[in-house]
Amino acid sequence: MTELHVDLEAMRASGGSMRDVGTDFAAKLDAFRGRIAAYEGAWGHDTIGTLVGTAYQYFSDWTFQCWGTMAEEIGYAGEDIVEMARTVEQADDDAAAGLEAIAGRLA
Repeated sequence: MTELHVDLEAMRASGGSMRDVGTDFAAKLDAFRGRIAAYEGAWGHDTIGTLVGTAYQYFSDWTFQCWGTMAEEIGYAGEDIVEMARTVEQADDDAAAGLEAIAGRLA
């Protein structure tokens, strides 16, 4: 049987980094959205410009919603990895305590 080693500190660090990536991506996405807001009236106010502007706004809103959800999910995945490290550590501690209790009864 091969030995399994879980590097809990690496899991915590990786999870924290992943959470930070999600937060940073969301902030940059908001900044980008603010920059392109200046172009919202660029299509003109005639019939074609109004149609293009409406389609652009719909597509832009949908796209930013998708990217925003992705940023949130990346952050949530990082939090999940940190929680997984905590859970593995707790399970290891509980198993060690249980084995020590058994050893104490056998002695």
